[in-house]
Amino acid sequence: MPAETTRPDSPARVRTDPTDRPADADLAGPTGPTDPTDPTGPDLAGLDPAEIARREVLLALLDRIDAEGWDGAAGSLVLTYARDRVVRPQLRRIARRVLDLEQVESSGWCAAWEVLRTCRVTRPDSPWGLVTVAVRRAMLGEAVAQVYDAPVRAAWRLRAAGETPGRAV
Repeated sequence: MPAETTRPDSPARVRTDPTDRPADADLAGPTGPTDPTDPTGPDLAGLDPAEIARREVLLALLDRIDAEGWDGAAGSLVLTYARDRVVRPQLRRIARRVLDLEQVESSGWCAAWEVLRTCRVTRPDSPWGLVTVAVRRAMLGEAVAQVYDAPVRAAWRLRAAGETPGRAV
């Protein structure tokens, strides 16, 4: 069955077939398959992780993920960047406040993936800023839930009311 683009605001095209490419896509050059920002290009090995921070590179990788799925090379690259450059730095900031770091990291990781798979990430000028905010909120929510030994929303209410934490910190 033909696949439609999952991000309607994605610039440029609506795919009717995942293999649908312009006739000149096989030519070498700035839009050819040797360009790592080309969503149809096969080679991502030479892509510097710092390049993923650029909006246009991220959007091109997300277009490629639309075509090949999150299990492909582009998906692995984006998720590795999210883990190493977004989730883990946030984890280091709140590590001394929580007991179960793996659960907090998991919550951040889940938030990053959920934001990256939605079309909202294509709208802002700084898509990684949107991902970072979502990760920070999820991780802080999990940390507060651990401290108050309560579900996330209830823990935030307890904290706002000045209640004593359920666990010694």
